[in-house]
Amino acid sequence: MSPEGLPRAQSLVDHSKLAEGVCSLAWTIVNEDVQAPASLTVAIRKHAAGLVEDEFMSPDLEQHRYGDPPTWAILTTEALARPEV
Repeated sequence: MSPEGLPRAQSLVDHSKLAEGVCSLAWTIVNEDVQAPASLTVAIRKHAAGLVEDEFMSPDLEQHRYGDPPTWAILTTEALARPEV
């Protein structure tokens, strides 16, 4: 990962800009073609839900993960993605 990518995301989070930090981390992973643990991609999606509009998140984030996320993480992420009935 580039020297700017992770520190930029961390700085945004540290300055109470969680939505921007999570989004920045996701795009850094995708744009730099980094392979991230499945647990990280699930956590990014989980924290982005309700904070970041889908149109601003990379649709390709899951293509940059390795390993299988735990079942609870998949179920939680799917539940967060469903519109309320």
